[in-house]
Amino acid sequence: MVSYLVDLILLVALLFTSIRVTKMHRELVKLRACQGDFTFVLGKTNDAVDDMATLVREFSADGRQLVHALGDKIDEARQAIMEIEARGVAAEPGRNVVPCTDDESAEPLRSKPKLHSH
Repeated sequence: MVSYLVDLILLVALLFTSIRVTKMHRELVKLRACQGDFTFVLGKTNDAVDDMATLVREFSADGRQLVHALGDKIDEARQAIMEIEARGVAAEPGRNVVPCTDDESAEPLRSKPKLHSH
């Protein structure tokens, strides 16, 4: 009688262990499938990070070129300002310089002196 009781306990333990092993086997199969997906996604992420690094390098180079071009334009503008200021200082104090509006020439129009009639 005692052996039947021990056999019954061992049978229940074996049944419980079999159920748990079956569940664990299913989870391992599911984990392997997820691991494959994870590996695929990780590879794509790695490629995306590499592409971003390349884009950052290219953007940095383009940014440097843009900064140099803007610096050149700023230098040209400063030179033009200095030339304009030099022309303003060199202009005779008795004459008014009026900017060109009707004539499309590059030289500004000077106001004509008034003639006195007697």
